[in-house]
Amino acid sequence: MQFGFYIVTDLTGEDAQGAAFMAKVKSQMNEAIKGTLFLPPYLRPNQCNIATDAVVWGCLDEVTGRGFAMFGKDDADFGYFFNADIEIQKTLTVNGATALKDKLDVTKDIQSTTGNIKATAGDVIATSVSLQNHVHQVVSVSASDAAAIVGAAASGSAATTAMTTGTPM
Repeated sequence: MQFGFYIVTDLTGEDAQGAAFMAKVKSQMNEAIKGTLFLPPYLRPNQCNIATDAVVWGCLDEVTGRGFAMFGKDDADFGYFFNADIEIQKTLTVNGATALKDKLDVTKDIQSTTGNIKATAGDVIATSVSLQNHVHQVVSVSASDAAAIVGAAASGSAATTAMTTGTPM
């Protein structure tokens, strides 16, 4: 068994998500030593930036030419991401959105079956309606509501009404 750094020459195989799970490699110390390393899920192209010519740390049996990679050097396993549907059964908290701005794709939809989505910065858009900029057209105002509005304007206090509004514009 030989532990060391290996240069990826090709990514092969296909796991259930369609990602390569094996890397054909050559030893960085002796390029005559070649083999195939198993890539753990976090070191596959659908979850990190591994590619041809990346360098990984691994263990290779020189007799069988088989082994496994443990992590990538430099940027080979940098930038973890998921390229698949993900179900989160607990809370998802995203901190430091400003620091992540270049890596965060804010053009994608967020869906929730509970409707419990909170945005503390920016805007939330449902279908095409912005929560920051939308207005509801008043469809009807009863005489008592109109009187409450006029009275509130005169006194400077808030009016409580039950106006009927239409779909947000």
